[in-house]
Amino acid sequence: MLSEKSIMKIVRAYAASPRGKKAIKDKCGIDYDPNTDMGRSLAKMRKIAESARQILHRHISSVIGSIDLNEIVIGEPKTNKDGEVHITLSFREDALFRQSLQPQKFPHGIEDIVLHFARGWNAKGAVFGSWHGTDTWSRRAKNPERFLTEAILEINERVKGVAVAKLKGEYVR
Repeated sequence: MLSEKSIMKIVRAYAASPRGKKAIKDKCGIDYDPNTDMGRSLAKMRKIAESARQILHRHISSVIGSIDLNEIVIGEPKTNKDGEVHITLSFREDALFRQSLQPQKFPHGIEDIVLHFARGWNAKGAVFGSWHGTDTWSRRAKNPERFLTEAILEINERVKGVAVAKLKGEYVR
């Protein structure tokens, strides 16, 4: 009778063989090294995630200068059942909120400034109020910005063959 342990032993032996290494390279784009332990692999993934965070910050700050690098959070690496390591980059929730120019009239403000700029907007009218001590009118319309897409393209070019960056949730258009 085959057990999970015996099946994994067979899979590891195949993966370590020249034929198995070639199949892994062809299918996943990575060089399989049976001598690399998971700790070193996770450290490598964390390093890649940090590089991705810096690229993401550079692209975001070109459009939204008030987003700080420390407001982009690197999640803990998680390995799925297929052995893929996933690391989520997200924003601290309080970093995304922006108050309205008229907080008494519009107390909810903007819940996600990054999404707001990524998608653009077309408001019915402009709002007048104070922004950083200066009285100003809000923009009525703004075309979508491509900073998230450009960040993903740059990240994927930098980590080609090792990792893949994807936009998820509401950020996907």
